[in-house]
Amino acid sequence: MRGMFRVDKKSEFGVRRALQIRVSSGTLWRALRCATSIGVPALLGVATGNDDLGWASLGGFEATVADLGGSYQARFTSMGLLSLGGAFGLFLGMISGDHLWSVFLCTVIWSFIWAYASVLGGTVSSFNALLVVIFLCGVETHVQSWTQAAHHALYLLGGAGCTTT
Repeated sequence: MRGMFRVDKKSEFGVRRALQIRVSSGTLWRALRCATSIGVPALLGVATGNDDLGWASLGGFEATVADLGGSYQARFTSMGLLSLGGAFGLFLGMISGDHLWSVFLCTVIWSFIWAYASVLGGTVSSFNALLVVIFLCGVETHVQSWTQAAHHALYLLGGAGCTTT
């Protein structure tokens, strides 16, 4: 009976080691920025009843995923390109979602552009799959008017823009 509750020495050491992990201040600031860029638009959307602010939370999340660290210029470039490309991809996905042939054509072209761009530079290769996912989110939520699509894309751009500060 006593042997059933025995803890292996290696696993006990692993648990102690995992609990003693130290996090740098830079990592904490990135985590705080991520939580703020996702949480603030989501809470404002719930408080005001505006469902479109969920796109701003998505933009903030995607931009913090694209932030791989490094110099401020490299971080700004990757998050800025993701913000602009994501907003345009969402817009393109929303307006192409009416017909199957337009969805297929736009998906092939959009995927090719970002796959080819990742071959040309290392910055784009860190988030090219995210841009295709944002485009496909736009296809799923297709809209009937250009102004409504632009409205959603601006929310995504605004949400990602708040993480670049």
